[in-house]
Amino acid sequence: MGCGASSDCAADHSADSSGGGGGGPGRDIVGFLSDIRDDDIINGSIQGGMQYVSARVWTSYLRYTDGARHPWYTACPSQGCNKKVERDDSAGTYWCEKCRKNYDTCEYRYMLSFAVADSTGSRFVSAFNEEAALVLGMTAGELKAAADTDERAIHRAYAAAQFKHWEVRLRAKAETGQDDNTQVRAQVMRLAPVDYRKETRNLLSAIALY
Repeated sequence: MGCGASSDCAADHSADSSGGGGGGPGRDIVGFLSDIRDDDIINGSIQGGMQYVSARVWTSYLRYTDGARHPWYTACPSQGCNKKVERDDSAGTYWCEKCRKNYDTCEYRYMLSFAVADSTGSRFVSAFNEEAALVLGMTAGELKAAADTDERAIHRAYAAAQFKHWEVRLRAKAETGQDDNTQVRAQVMRLAPVDYRKETRNLLSAIALY
């Protein structure tokens, strides 16, 4: 099952260190989306059952349909929790099942799904709060506040995020859904805009070796 709106995702997220192109999180070699070995992840031939890949990608598909689920959820405001909370409209409070506590307010956090592409192909990825805020250019709370007065604000944020160039760190992991179908899902663990000046210097240095 997917981790969804839970602190388990945040814990998994923070466990990734700066790192690599293939198996574990320890080496940072920029590769391609095609380096993700779906079959090997599913059949368990990759140690740990997950693969880390770094790549330079473009955001290739973000689309919001009116009436669809918003890209944020109501989260527990307690630091480090991040669990989804349920609003009690009669009391005007938010209940956190994990903390077993009512709160007067909640925090809005992202769960964003979108497609990325590079020269080898494309795939859907998920991004949580901090990374999704970079992609959309604002926090979940800011986007919700804008959408409360104008639903088209979400469309504009998605349109502005299209075709941006990122260096991403992905974690690919097999997950089994309620239909018992196992698929490899990729989560954004880290992303930053591609630094073209840095990449130019790296390219010139590589050329100078020949």
